[in-house]
Amino acid sequence: MVDILMICPRCGGEITVYMDRAVLRVDVEPRPMAELLYRCPACGQPSVSTVHSALLAQLLLVGVVPVALAEPRLDRADLPPAGPPFTREDVLSWHEQLDGVDTVAPWE
Repeated sequence: MVDILMICPRCGGEITVYMDRAVLRVDVEPRPMAELLYRCPACGQPSVSTVHSALLAQLLLVGVVPVALAEPRLDRADLPPAGPPFTREDVLSWHEQLDGVDTVAPWE
């Protein structure tokens, strides 16, 4: 069992974090740091600590399996359209154009 002695960023207590009860989160793109997510045994609160290159390398060498997460990206359909943003006048003009519309059927 792998364990790490550290200081809890929430309560300031010196604690032992057991890696079988923690999550080591790394970026998909290699970086010299990671985040360690755990529940502090002293205060009971969830905590996050930054793990830097030397400790990160040691954890990986002893077999701790990290969770690799990428930055979330929007689907192409959710990206804003190309062109200038709508102005207030554009919205008012659109409302004026809709003035005579009673119903809308999107499938027609």
